[in-house]
Amino acid sequence: MAVVSFFIGTAIWASCGFFMPGIFALFGVASGVATIIAAVAYFDLMARKDASEMIFYIGLTTPFIFILSYIFLGERISLAQSAGFILILSAGALVLFKKEEARLRWTKTLALILTIDGMWALGAVLMKLAINENSFIRSMCYEGWGMALGGVMLYSFSSDIRKYFLRNFDNVQKRTLIFFGFNEVLSLSGRWLEYFAYSLGPVVLVSVAGGTQTFYCILLGAVLTFIFPATFKEDVSRNNIAKKIIAAAILLVGLYFVYR
Repeated sequence: MAVVSFFIGTAIWASCGFFMPGIFALFGVASGVATIIAAVAYFDLMARKDASEMIFYIGLTTPFIFILSYIFLGERISLAQSAGFILILSAGALVLFKKEEARLRWTKTLALILTIDGMWALGAVLMKLAINENSFIRSMCYEGWGMALGGVMLYSFSSDIRKYFLRNFDNVQKRTLIFFGFNEVLSLSGRWLEYFAYSLGPVVLVSVAGGTQTFYCILLGAVLTFIFPATFKEDVSRNNIAKKIIAAAILLVGLYFVYR
């Protein structure tokens, strides 16, 4: 992610005539750093949890964005939108809740969720500030450089990341590199569309739109588990699927109140 983002950011810079970045470029760079930190926590959590659950964890980014956008951007939402906001949180809580873990405890999983949501929310608000002060395309350039900087920081200060990156990079297969590349193209396209939406409307409203991914994640998670059971292992029990569908319905009702 860091390497690809660096080259794309530099390509944008070159195609726009090697412009001189201003002080507000720091907003975009900081957004990229926050995004790459969130990505590391995201991949760590994905190794522990079902992929279809990840969308609910990401949906919990909205409370952080709500607070940060209120403080730094002065964005406000209506009473109906607040009700939708609460429903979205309820949907996430339903997925997170386990009978055997009824009491809230500080765990690495919870720490990862808070890191992901906090860093992505910070990145979103910083990107909105960058877009407000720069053009959209220049902000994408700065964000790419920021992700590269975040990658260098993680590589420099985390011996585990450095060790596993070097070891895996030496042994990686071409097919794996193709999957990585395809995944990064999808990720980058989605991220840019999201940032473009930030340029058109309030960050907090854009963030909750991610709830529309819910049904895709549930469906794809179940299908891929049956097609690739050795590598893609989702909990496809009747109770778990039913819980996710109920949570998805609650989330979509929340989205209705937010956007009606």
